[in-house]
Amino acid sequence: MKDQVERLHSISELRVAYKGSSHEMDELINRGEFDILFASPESLVGDSKFRQLLQNFNVGMIVIDEFHTIATWGGNDDSDEYLVFRKCEEKTPEDKKEKIVSALRNKDSCVRIVIATSALGMGVDVLNCNSVVLYGPPRSVVDLVQAVGRVGRDGLPSVALIIYNSHHLRNVDKEVKSFISCQNCRRKELLKNFISDTDLLKFTDETCHTCCDLCAELCKCNHCSVLDIEKLFNNECLNCSSDSDDTIDYDWNVDELDMDFSLSDS
Repeated sequence: MKDQVERLHSISELRVAYKGSSHEMDELINRGEFDILFASPESLVGDSKFRQLLQNFNVGMIVIDEFHTIATWGGNDDSDEYLVFRKCEEKTPEDKKEKIVSALRNKDSCVRIVIATSALGMGVDVLNCNSVVLYGPPRSVVDLVQAVGRVGRDGLPSVALIIYNSHHLRNVDKEVKSFISCQNCRRKELLKNFISDTDLLKFTDETCHTCCDLCAELCKCNHCSVLDIEKLFNNECLNCSSDSDDTIDYDWNVDELDMDFSLSDS
């Protein structure tokens, strides 16, 4: 939300507020001095006084981002899902998290690998991220789309790889199992969970090339290219020259930066 608020601030005469960002901002919100209000569901409806205050605002539209979380975490207040959601808290210290997020926003950052939960990319425009490796598939196809959507936001060729074994598939939804075991195009297998059969037919005659590993094997155009990380996983030689001097030496260490490139949550 912070990124979205910062972008909207560039529009003149548009008053954008982010509830909880500062005491001064909350005071403006309480007086109704805003055009667009960003807030988490907890901060909007978790406070009974603010719920009452909302009745005084001229609300023209309510937009829910990450709508799938309603299905994931929704339910009655006494449900197990609700209790888990309420108890969940981030373990990563705020200062380290800010350093990681700042590095991800900087296209010239020396950070090359970040080990994290799927929560890392939510609401953050990660620059120059063109590959993600998932250790085990997510439980649902919605979570899968969220995870692979971390890459390719710059429009450049990108890839998402899933490393898994039979144990990982024990607790995933049937749609995820179908995606993993399908023998045709994985993209189409994934899309059929979100679009109508009519819209899906539009992809039938398309040449998919390298949209997935299965299509890459079937494509005979001889013009397809794959990323280096795909070659590594396929045991292909990236650079067979023994006298290559292309190795990059990153002359820094984590201790000097005082950073722990990982995120975790309970």
